[in-house]
Amino acid sequence: MEIRKGYEELLKENGLSDFDSFMDYSGGTVLKKISIRSITRIELNDKGRKRAFYLKRHLRKIKAGERIKAALKGNSMGEARAEWEAAGALEEAGIGAVVAVAFGERTRTASKEESFLLTEALDDFLQLEAMVEELRPPLTWVQVLSKRNLIEAVGRLVKAFHEKGFNHRDLYLTHVMARPDDSSETGFEIRLIDLQRVQHRNEPGERWLVKDITALNYSSPEWAFTRTDRMRFYRAYTGRSLTKEDKAFIGKVLKKTARVADHTVKMYAKRAERKSRGLLER
Repeated sequence: MEIRKGYEELLKENGLSDFDSFMDYSGGTVLKKISIRSITRIELNDKGRKRAFYLKRHLRKIKAGERIKAALKGNSMGEARAEWEAAGALEEAGIGAVVAVAFGERTRTASKEESFLLTEALDDFLQLEAMVEELRPPLTWVQVLSKRNLIEAVGRLVKAFHEKGFNHRDLYLTHVMARPDDSSETGFEIRLIDLQRVQHRNEPGERWLVKDITALNYSSPEWAFTRTDRMRFYRAYTGRSLTKEDKAFIGKVLKKTARVADHTVKMYAKRAERKSRGLLER
């Protein structure tokens, strides 16, 4: 179990001082709960004012071979540890991301592991998915400029993210947060969330870059973002004019976007079928 420096007293005063206190916490608002994980929004008292956090709790069944394989590769086993480590690595690299406050994991049996992660709520930020809803045409000229600045800000952040050796694997609009920031050149501050699948290498292979850009492209609705908007993002992402290599890369993104769309239709159909049979979400 680890706690971010400067948060020990706050957590202790709110009864969060050991592993069980996090796993057994019963307050807050449950946002998601399935058989193996839950997400709860909680508010802690900080010297008379409320501060919001998200508490993620996990229960995993682990095969012995998976544990050995992860240990040999030096990989994290659980999602909580993976997100804790990714948040720390991104902060060290100067990449905007959610602030991880506390983490813990333990093995209950040889095949079962439980863990938790506590993160700061980004209440003054909005998910890009929600911000996009404000971009329904017709737009005023001020809104057009704001949209262009937002596109520029996201492109620059993803550029730095990839150049530092990271890839997200779930880089949809729901996992990118933004807020106005007058001190920024683009007028926006961008943060990444849901970091449990983030990977870090000296240089991510092209397949991982394509995957991230595809996720952004797929989750950006056509009614909100034109082809020109998408090219504006790509120029911010590459920092250069379009090259022959860029055209090939974009072609791969478009093909993968079509495959993701087809897969998503099948996935939702499968979920609906499971729900009709009374089966739990996995």
